[in-house]
Amino acid sequence: MADELQFGDHSTTDVKLQLIYTDGTGYQGNPLHVHSNVLRKSEFYNTLLSERWSLEKKEPFEITVTSRYSGEIYIKCIQLMYSSDAGKPLSFSNVDEALAFLPVASELLFHQCMDECMKYLSAVPWSTKQEVKLRALLLSLEINILGDLSDRLGISQCKPDLRGLDMLEQTLQKMLSTISSGLFDDGEYIEEYIIAHFKANESFAETCRSALLKEFSANLQRAKSKFETPKACSALSWIVNVTEGCDWKLFETVLNMFCKDTEIPKAIYQYIGWERQYSYVSHRNDSGYSKRLVGLLDRILKALGNGQIITCNAFRVSFLTNWIAVFVNLKDDRFGHLGFVKNRLTGSMVVLAETLPLVDQRSIYNIAKETMNGNRYVDSDTEKALEGWGGKVQNTIKRHNNFFAGRI
Repeated sequence: MADELQFGDHSTTDVKLQLIYTDGTGYQGNPLHVHSNVLRKSEFYNTLLSERWSLEKKEPFEITVTSRYSGEIYIKCIQLMYSSDAGKPLSFSNVDEALAFLPVASELLFHQCMDECMKYLSAVPWSTKQEVKLRALLLSLEINILGDLSDRLGISQCKPDLRGLDMLEQTLQKMLSTISSGLFDDGEYIEEYIIAHFKANESFAETCRSALLKEFSANLQRAKSKFETPKACSALSWIVNVTEGCDWKLFETVLNMFCKDTEIPKAIYQYIGWERQYSYVSHRNDSGYSKRLVGLLDRILKALGNGQIITCNAFRVSFLTNWIAVFVNLKDDRFGHLGFVKNRLTGSMVVLAETLPLVDQRSIYNIAKETMNGNRYVDSDTEKALEGWGGKVQNTIKRHNNFFAGRI
């Protein structure tokens, strides 16, 4: 009887399943000993077996399937087919597990599991991060959403042809809200999601441009508030990365907004001083903001220094003049992870400075030197790099002066 069948039972199996990942590697537990009667709970397997099954075949039938999802979740999903076949309810231990099962069940066209996932998700609390994942997942799977879940997500009143766009726009707002509140655990996932849909849907792209600019402006203002500086800087860095992946003009726009705001470097410089005065603040507020800020500044320096964004000399002089004190005073995070990145940042700053006339380079170096003098927080690598650049500037100026003096 089907209800007596057990997953992995070698003595009764009639199907040997080889699970292969999209990168070509195989699941460590291959082959899986399963049963055709149970697999037919999945429309995918029902079709596969109907097309290839032979009644005359005495040995277990061997099939190979490819999946891009976790082998552990894939196996658990098959095990749920056994529970379903035995008349047991399908249950999930938490929201994250249900979110992991849903795409696998969709891939297998295991409709009962899909429905049970959505019923469960409609009836339990979500975190903001989980809601973002759920909205993105439902949109990417393009499945029929059960009524209760659709009502809770606020999309049940949308016309069918507008539901996808509405989901995109609502998901975008949730994602940006998540990032601005400092929840970066899934930042990379959210970034990839926005970029993919930005390029695939022009209507969404227009909404996205507006929303990203609005969120960037809001975080520029938040960065000027002492208690909001870390989260705001992290959000600004993340938004810059997203805009670069979405649209070059949008990327150029947000970089110009950042560079022209002369209050931002002052606020960050003040925050660095306050953080050092009250060292416990770094433990309370440091959620990776130092690393993201350094990454953001390095990206800006490179864009300005290698000609990706063309600016006049005065613009570059103003930017370096305003930010030099921050570059010099940026400290390593408490885990010691920023040393290499900071060295790269210093190098990018020097490269940008060298695009300027010598007189401007000397002026910027003098500001850096004044900032370093008596500053016990300046690390030796930064000081060495800046001194090396300053010496190069001075020597070049001397050669120029000697050259012109010889021609008079």
